[in-house]
Amino acid sequence: MPIINFSHQKGGVGKSLLSYHLAYLLKDNYDVQLLDLDNQKSLSSIHKLRNHKLQQHSIPIKTVHSKHELIDLINSIDDNQYLIIDSGGFDSLYTRLAILGADINISPTADKTIELLALVTAYDSTLHQLSRKLRKNISCYVLLNRIHHSAKDFSHIDSLLSKSKHLKMLTHPLLHHKIIVRERVIYDQILLDGLAINELPKNKLDKRHFYSALRDIELLRDSIILHLKLPKHKKVHNFS
Repeated sequence: MPIINFSHQKGGVGKSLLSYHLAYLLKDNYDVQLLDLDNQKSLSSIHKLRNHKLQQHSIPIKTVHSKHELIDLINSIDDNQYLIIDSGGFDSLYTRLAILGADINISPTADKTIELLALVTAYDSTLHQLSRKLRKNISCYVLLNRIHHSAKDFSHIDSLLSKSKHLKMLTHPLLHHKIIVRERVIYDQILLDGLAINELPKNKLDKRHFYSALRDIELLRDSIILHLKLPKHKKVHNFS
């Protein structure tokens, strides 16, 4: 199964949150591991908040302490596993290795100028450098994240991305619309108990907000799975 890398050269864009919720949604049907490459160790901190009962059904949080450990972990993932990587919000050897080892790279961004500029300048430059080094195009899907419910027009983002050879909007291959994770308080609130969106107890549900939040992550999951089934999606670089 594939390696999914959440990456952006700016912190606070939602990489950890999305990695966590997506991983537990995939866990319903697949063997999933999480790799925490962020200096803040957000995934590891959230994991520690899970109570004893939840711990029995938890996804292992992996960490590495050298580039060799990272390469070995990437190479160890077999056809029956998913590895989801939460990369740090900075450029480093680890984040670059994660980009190269991934089957699909996802970069979350809000429709905010600072986040968009970080994408189309620093991050796009990193992808360009890696592409030149390997002599093949390395791409990344841009995921609209923490978007206000009233926001409908994203033409300014389309215009920015049109200038890049490496960045493209994440869309659903069958439904042909942009994948958007809206700003929802519930995503952050339930993390205080170490819960993922699909683990929320039924007696605590605000059904309207819950189903909308769950639907966003389900569409993200389905879109990634479908993109990975396309022939063009093969591992960027096989480590040896």
